[in-house]
Amino acid sequence: MAACNLPFLLVDQKPFRNLLPVDISHRTKISESVLPALAASFRSVLTETLTKSVRVHIGFDLWTGKNLSHYLVSTAHWIDSEWVLHRAGLDMLPLTGQTATDVVDTMRKSFQKFKIIENNIVSVCTDGASNEVAAATFDGFCENAEHVWCPSIKFGGG
Repeated sequence: MAACNLPFLLVDQKPFRNLLPVDISHRTKISESVLPALAASFRSVLTETLTKSVRVHIGFDLWTGKNLSHYLVSTAHWIDSEWVLHRAGLDMLPLTGQTATDVVDTMRKSFQKFKIIENNIVSVCTDGASNEVAAATFDGFCENAEHVWCPSIKFGGG
């Protein structure tokens, strides 16, 4: 449903429920039970995988919603012991402010949630926004990491 941008209201329709091999009695079961359990399972597997990784690349971007709320979206990329590249969206967290300090504090909350060790972060990718660059190069933040410019920004694509 999410991939097709369909509303959860669809699951209230009997023909839809008859298609499923499990009982979903109402859309609230999906939103209050199924999706949170799926998210927790995903977060658990992702956390376990990331804690085994000794080199992690982090990317983040800031954006403002229509209601003027500010958000930070972060991603992680890493190569496992079998040399397989992995990538995952980590978080979309609200920002209390847009300073480099606010960004760093919010990123650290995400690192704690996924048990990412800051010393294992080898690069931090941002676009050219001054607060993002300031956060990526903030004194004491990801000290072993290089700041990497988003290629689409660096080479004129954005």
